[in-house]
Amino acid sequence: FRTLDAQLRYERVSLDNTIVPDLDGNIFGADAHMMWDIGDYSVGVLIPYEFMDLNSFDVHRFAFIGFGQYRFLVNTRTLLTYNVNAQYAHTAVSATGADDLNIFGGGFSVALTVDQDRFVGGGAVSYQFNVDDSEGDNDTQHLIKLGANAGLRLVENAAFTLFGALNIDPTQYDNTLRDVDQLYLDLGFEVAWSLSPAWKVTGGYKKVLGLDDFASDAVFLGTLLRF
Repeated sequence: FRTLDAQLRYERVSLDNTIVPDLDGNIFGADAHMMWDIGDYSVGVLIPYEFMDLNSFDVHRFAFIGFGQYRFLVNTRTLLTYNVNAQYAHTAVSATGADDLNIFGGGFSVALTVDQDRFVGGGAVSYQFNVDDSEGDNDTQHLIKLGANAGLRLVENAAFTLFGALNIDPTQYDNTLRDVDQLYLDLGFEVAWSLSPAWKVTGGYKKVLGLDDFASDAVFLGTLLRF
């Protein structure tokens, strides 16, 4: 099988930053995702793009993420999935004196999914490492994420899912001008509708909680096609 997944999203952000003021704004994003199944394995690419229309300046961010996946069927209702990834991202900032930034990284994750007909739930843990070419004191980052979701099939072709993720940043930052929040939550919901066995559309909402100076509300709309 091959899977083609595309998503559009809009995010409203507010950042109370005394170092660089007036950073409220809008983020417009689009993702293209292609995956090839080879037995219990899959390989794929994810290409996300973001345009950050902030009050003080604009930001364009593009990334290329390659990944591999192995699926292990524990039993007829339980699936264990292992993932590894490598990524490259380029960020261009329109602010005066700001240099473009290149980021390289990689990581792995393990996810468990349980399907009980009407109810579908699961959890995941992931680790990601990133390094950029700024050559500054804090040019590396470690990120651990613990996630969970719980979904209910409303009818045969539609499902509603609640999801959440605890983000933990254990990076030891040096010489920062302000405290760095190293623990925060992503919470949201998704509605999925299967138009056919091979075609599904999704939409939802996500909010970031737990950051002292940052607020985010995002909506997304996507489609998935298997062929």
